[in-house]
Amino acid sequence: MSLLHGRGSENRLLRGYGPLLCMLVAFLLMAITVPTVAPEERVTTETSSGAAASTGGTTNAPSAAATGSTTAGAAGGGTGGATAGTPGQVGTPGAGASACPGLQIQHDPYSPPCATWAGGNNGGATSQGVTASTINIVLRDPGPPYDIGSVIAKLTGKNPIGGSTTRDDYIRTYETLIKYFNKNFQLYGRKMQLTVFRGKGTLFDEILGGGQANANADAIKEAQQEHAFADVSAEAPVFADALQKQHVIVTDPIYPSHSWFADRSPYAFGLLPDCTKIINYIVEFVNKELAGRPVLAGEYKGKPRKIGLVYPSSPIYQECGDQARSALARAGHPVADYKLYTLSLDGIPNDAGPITSQFANEGITTVLLGTDPLMPYFMTTDATQSGWYPEWINVGIAYMDADWAGQLYDAAQWKHSFGVSLTGTPQPARSTYGYAAYQSIDPGTSPDPLLVDAIYYQLYLVATGIQMAGPNLTPQNFADGLHRYKAPAVGPQGNWAFTNNDFTAPQDGRIIWWDPNATSVYNGAKGAYRDTGKRFPFGSLPTGSPPVSLTQ
Repeated sequence: MSLLHGRGSENRLLRGYGPLLCMLVAFLLMAITVPTVAPEERVTTETSSGAAASTGGTTNAPSAAATGSTTAGAAGGGTGGATAGTPGQVGTPGAGASACPGLQIQHDPYSPPCATWAGGNNGGATSQGVTASTINIVLRDPGPPYDIGSVIAKLTGKNPIGGSTTRDDYIRTYETLIKYFNKNFQLYGRKMQLTVFRGKGTLFDEILGGGQANANADAIKEAQQEHAFADVSAEAPVFADALQKQHVIVTDPIYPSHSWFADRSPYAFGLLPDCTKIINYIVEFVNKELAGRPVLAGEYKGKPRKIGLVYPSSPIYQECGDQARSALARAGHPVADYKLYTLSLDGIPNDAGPITSQFANEGITTVLLGTDPLMPYFMTTDATQSGWYPEWINVGIAYMDADWAGQLYDAAQWKHSFGVSLTGTPQPARSTYGYAAYQSIDPGTSPDPLLVDAIYYQLYLVATGIQMAGPNLTPQNFADGLHRYKAPAVGPQGNWAFTNNDFTAPQDGRIIWWDPNATSVYNGAKGAYRDTGKRFPFGSLPTGSPPVSLTQ
């Protein structure tokens, strides 16, 4: 089966919207790239809300993601005395702080335990970017364009996200959510402030493993001129590595390995899983539920599986993909073939066709997708045009396990898709914890429609680390605090913890499949992921044929 149709018009469109595509390709969907030489701009936002009071603070916080409402209630004032292991307590704050009954934020599945502080001297300038009254959080402004939904529509003819975004929306979302955490978390007399600056580096260059000189320059600027305690940009490992060398805490590097994090302790943590976790979980899934069992759907239904693996050729992601192949081979289930593709404006659409054609000619029955969120769009479109209908295995990265992404892919192909997700079940777009937190501070405006929750959870990690650190805020105490933290309940992003030398939050996952006839709770559109209603900690996936119900 040969794919000979051209890509000229698509390539021109990709070049025209290159900056935003770079962001989409960069997996996190948290930022857009900037020009190679960006104008200097620096904005420091002094947030108006003070730090939480010494008795634990006001808890005007989301009561339930299902309603998006807010509830004012005490997280427990008290004067401390609670110990780890007491009901509701999931850890203890650092030296100089005391635990108080309950959670810091009631009804919040990720809340740290309530912390109280007697006030007085918090140590002042305990670390870079820290004073007696402020904690400097820095964002490298990604630059235009910001309207993600319209660009996706131009690329794919669909806009499952809805809404539109401007720079004001993007920056205001950060500013407003920082006010939320200042108001509701115990920050020991300090408040977080946001500093925004334009850098020289681009996420696109950095995600490809390049751009080291500009990344270094931006990191030095953040540390020495902006005096950053922590960075909340979209961080390719190249930029994250440069930042930690300047003693800036990085908060969500895009899928490096566990060893990468461990080597950079105490300066690196993430809510995205490290690629070691992803590899281990998908290898466990393949070994327990796919290997030696027949194909479930598509033209090869009932036949033995022949797996093809696709992943980027960028150095850090190629390393992760190579590790997955090696792990499967050691388990006695080697992939039949693997293909690398280029994370570039031309590489994604140009490589999709030949890869699809080669897999089809080889009779690959099952495609294991370790890709960015746009590669499946091009591959499934090419597969239908060529008349090839395999299984598509979702690895649960790069938003591929989000309903809006599944709605982009060719429906005749994606109805044969299943796999794993390391997040929780989808939430309605305007009924999430992030949206509710924003509205509790600024009900008169709306946040960035796509990124509000990604921004919310990234800032949640920072605020949790600061609260758990105690008044003596240093990177080491920040890290020690996070290692004492464990989420009290499973929330929309799954089960969180940083215990046992762990640096990324996810601790479990779920088995998912695509139902083209289901209605998504996210946007009310047709097509949604379904699951078994169960979550499986790493190492505990069931053995047997995958418990999925696919449309033939």
